[in-house]
Amino acid sequence: MKFFNSSKEKENFDEFYQKSSTKELINYINKLNALSIMFEDEKYFTSQRRYEKVPAIDSQTARLLYFIALMKKPSNILEIGFGSGFSAYSLYCGAVNNIRHFITYEHEKKRFTRGKKYIESKKIDIELIFDDFNEQSIKRLMEKEKIVAFDLVFIDGVKREYPVYFDQVKKIICRDSILIFDNILFNGKLLVLNRKKDGKNTEGAKILYSFNENLAKDKDFSTLFLPVGDGIAISIKN
Repeated sequence: MKFFNSSKEKENFDEFYQKSSTKELINYINKLNALSIMFEDEKYFTSQRRYEKVPAIDSQTARLLYFIALMKKPSNILEIGFGSGFSAYSLYCGAVNNIRHFITYEHEKKRFTRGKKYIESKKIDIELIFDDFNEQSIKRLMEKEKIVAFDLVFIDGVKREYPVYFDQVKKIICRDSILIFDNILFNGKLLVLNRKKDGKNTEGAKILYSFNENLAKDKDFSTLFLPVGDGIAISIKN
């Protein structure tokens, strides 16, 4: 298939493309996504992230989560790390017509209290648990709610605990379940910290680096790593 009628035409195209900076192109895509997927309370969540320094996903990650939930149509959703609530809200909006159970964990008191208040004010059917995620807790809840397995799990808890979360979550999902891991780039410092011998956050970064490598090699899952936000890994159980 021929795309250009002459070498001059190709040169003109190359010159135009080179003049369009990566930042401009990304801003253009982000603008289109904002026009396509709009969240009623986006300003509320971005304000927490920007001014109150609450650990939270960015707007483009929120849109990705929404779209995954929209395509997957999950009935049982689990989240590890509620944070500002933007991720839970995004997933809920995408899967709202199919959700039977949505359980999310948050161990920090202030975030839990604020999140609980927001969920109740919006009458959103999400169960927010004030606790560290652990296998015993989730299995009790699954037995209580008669949940056989989760078909979508979003993991955004303590980064050094990702291997532990993964081992525990594998036991409560089914074939074709989707696992989403946030912040796989460790606030953009993964490679720098992984090269260091010691120092603050070095151990956590090395654990996460190893986790990413092992996840990529895991034949029980098909995984796609994306440079969205602080890095996202999307795994589907084979």
